Amino acid sequence: MELWVKTLSIRIVLTLLLIGLTSSVQAQVDDGHNGVGAILERIEHIFESGCPEGSHNNPWICAADYRKQLAEHNDGVVAGIQARIARSDASPLNTFLLFCLRERNTPDVDQLLLNYYFDRPALSKTAQGELQARARLGHPVGVRVSEERLAHLITSVNTGSIGEAGDGAQLLAILPKNPIDERCPPVVKRFVKAVGEPNPAIAAHHAYMPPRYLVLNWFLQAFEDFGEAAQPYLRKAVQDTPPAQAEETKWLSIALGMTSDSEQTSKLEKLVRDDADTHLRYLAILAYAKAGGEKTIPTLQSWLNDESTSDFYREPDGSSFYPIRAASKRALALMKMELGG
Repeated sequence: MELWVKTLSIRIVLTLLLIGLTSSVQAQVDDGHNGVGAILERIEHIFESGCPEGSHNNPWICAADYRKQLAEHNDGVVAGIQARIARSDASPLNTFLLFCLRERNTPDVDQLLLNYYFDRPALSKTAQGELQARARLGHPVGVRVSEERLAHLITSVNTGSIGEAGDGAQLLAILPKNPIDERCPPVVKRFVKAVGEPNPAIAAHHAYMPPRYLVLNWFLQAFEDFGEAAQPYLRKAVQDTPPAQAEETKWLSIALGMTSDSEQTSKLEKLVRDDADTHLRYLAILAYAKAGGEKTIPTLQSWLNDESTSDFYREPDGSSFYPIRAASKRALALMKMELGG
């Protein structure tokens, strides 16, 4: 009897082992069809050979479902994307592959994007864009940047071209693991300097405003990402600015508004109502909404009928562009998103 029970027990164990082995083999087979490697191959095929006949001509649309499938996997995605990007530099495929990492809030993705920014010039802009997009989704860089790399960014802000300074400022703003007193002061100093400079020689194709304002907006976006941490440095800059330098004071108020400094709300509303510079008013509206929050909604709605037109940009159909209306509409839309509406 005991021998029969032992024999049966052994048979059961062997059967269970066989079932487990079969399941493992089947999982490997399934992974071959639906795993990370297979998904990446399909994405690569779309970007290299085009969309399937009878579907969209845009590879980003054709590959969208595969991006969703990648999001369902944890292991192997980062390594698989890194291996494919290693084959070539700038390409639409690489841009899409980095986009596939956007919602992965993990240090290894942060480090990979930083490596591309600093070490792969052809991927630098794309990597920076993804780092900023992740920060706007609530995932600022989760690793500490080396002193050497931090010094490189600070030098870019201090002495680089205005384009290099803007890029450096925006990246410094999303590195919370590095000390704020090393990251923020150079950005404030270069911003104040940029306010007093003439129109820089940068491309402004299809832009709503002249190059000078595009440049200043780069810094404003950086202050938005710095958030409240930038306020002491900006307030000190206000204190250090002579009363005669009214232009610098106005722009510092806009910068503080972008950090959600509620004390700037009334100042910014007055600036929008009274200033003659339509492009400055456009950016001041965005800062006004950030500073005042929900209580600015009625005023923003009233500006949707503003008659000010741009002397720089016209709509694609040749009609007038209304900057104040556009900025107010944008501010209201952003606020609605933040409020979950």
